[in-house]
Amino acid sequence: MAIRISASSLLESNVSHIGETQSSLAKVQQQISTGKRLLSPADDPLGAAKVLDLSQGQSINAHYTQNRGSARDALNIQEGTLPAARGTYSTPTSCLRSRPSTT
Repeated sequence: MAIRISASSLLESNVSHIGETQSSLAKVQQQISTGKRLLSPADDPLGAAKVLDLSQGQSINAHYTQNRGSARDALNIQEGTLPAARGTYSTPTSCLRSRPSTT
């Protein structure tokens, strides 16, 4: 028993295949022109999750770097202030010690 395929169904199938191929080609051309493999999370869900995780890690590292700089600045201020405070507090004591007794 022979199966008959009409010309119109064959043409419709070919046109559909050409449309899918053009869509795929357009996506590849866009990836090449942007230099990005992931144009949307739907392209590669696992890859998109990895990119998001990496982005969050970079953000956390930036915050640590900023906090480390702030802590260093605060420490430098304290280290600069401490010797001056020691000099202020030791001066009255040294004055009292060097003062002759009145007894």
